[in-house]
Amino acid sequence: MAVRDQVTLMDAFQGSYDVISTDTTTVGAIFDTADYELGFSVFISAPAWVDGTYTLKLEESDDSGMAGAVDIPAAKLIGSLPAVSALTADGAALDKVGVFSNLRYIRVSVVSTSTTSGATIRTTVVKHSEYLPT
Repeated sequence: MAVRDQVTLMDAFQGSYDVISTDTTTVGAIFDTADYELGFSVFISAPAWVDGTYTLKLEESDDSGMAGAVDIPAAKLIGSLPAVSALTADGAALDKVGVFSNLRYIRVSVVSTSTTSGATIRTTVVKHSEYLPT
């Protein structure tokens, strides 16, 4: 069986790392999709959680400042938008979703609901490229 190098084809970035204690939308980082033809994976976790539900909000735009941004439709997702609603055990799998956007930029945000004390929420974005090293 041939062994393929996945590390060269992926770049991981922190989308957000926030302490959230109110019901709000916490706007995260903007990512350029250029040269990442295989899309993105977005992970969400709660390193510290007391209460509330925290759901990914993914938007896309052709503007680097996200002017005219629209929610990424379900047809462009692999899986569904995950929500963190309780702290999971250390080592548990992170909730995730795959994203294919035909627009140049995506933004990863977190929508919090039912929040009293809150949680620390982390999002991580992994870009996947078709670049194959020679």
